[in-house]
Amino acid sequence: SGFSSCTDIIADSIFRANPELQKVYMNGCCLLTDLTLHGVARYLPKIREISFRGCYLLTDEIFCSIAPLPLNVMNFAICLNISNRGIEQFCRAWPNGNKYLQIADFTNSIKVTEISEVLIRSTCPNLVRFNNIVNSL
Repeated sequence: SGFSSCTDIIADSIFRANPELQKVYMNGCCLLTDLTLHGVARYLPKIREISFRGCYLLTDEIFCSIAPLPLNVMNFAICLNISNRGIEQFCRAWPNGNKYLQIADFTNSIKVTEISEVLIRSTCPNLVRFNNIVNSL
């Protein structure tokens, strides 16, 4: 976390070399794009927790990659380009429900509204926390 010069290529190399990773925290790595999440999905089949807080370039397209992953925790706080549309894609990938997800954090992701909370809660019966509070940045 906090390595502001981290790029998709660097992250991809880390993931490829460490396929047993179960937790990835890349908070504040503001150069990362959706390609990084494609790498997570490709190289880290045992991943359980991801945190990309403050990764401003991520978009709704990440949910196409991460939807099949058995994530317990996902943190996309202060990811300004993530919206209800992406969360809807994530939920649609689980027509029989997602028993894995327990924590979803979208704090200060200003395009994520209560609609997303309703969708995730209806899809993820084991969800214990959903954050989408918008504070003045």
